[in-house]
Amino acid sequence: MEETASTLMTEVGSVLEPITEQFTFANIAEILVIVIGAAAVLTLGWFGVRKVISVIQRALKRGKVSV
Repeated sequence: MEETASTLMTEVGSVLEPITEQFTFANIAEILVIVIGAAAVLTLGWFGVRKVISVIQRALKRGKVSV
């Protein structure tokens, strides 16, 4: 039973070691910057699309375009 547990720990360690080597602080920070930047672009795009739609709807109702 102890040999099985020891073998299991060795196998798990051999799998986790390359993963922990790949994830450094710099890599995690880079991923966070990319995610936050993409979220900001999507958010601003969402509000921009909503603004354009509302301007078009008001223009069709009133007959004139105003920003």
